[in-house]
Amino acid sequence: MLGFDDGLTYSAIVYGKGGLFLHQLRKTLGDEQFLGMLQSYYTQSKYRVVQPNDFYTAMMNAGGDAAQKEAVAKLYDDWVLGATGEPISLDDLRGLLDLLE
Repeated sequence: MLGFDDGLTYSAIVYGKGGLFLHQLRKTLGDEQFLGMLQSYYTQSKYRVVQPNDFYTAMMNAGGDAAQKEAVAKLYDDWVLGATGEPISLDDLRGLLDLLE
């Protein structure tokens, strides 16, 4: 927590970034593949302790062509392994808020 400039920055990253990442992943995979990936991940992971790489594997096994897999890997690298992720547009934020309502 001490690595952040202020409480607002900390809150935005800790509580908001995960949801925004999943929103971007859904846009990248498409609704059908995204929901199928989540269902598969749940089915394979319930009642066990998962490792961070398990979700990455589920994303990469979600189907799609080589270009889509590359886009998913880049998204993961930018958002999960990187420091900031891709910039989010206001339309993306509005779309996420619509999903939450």
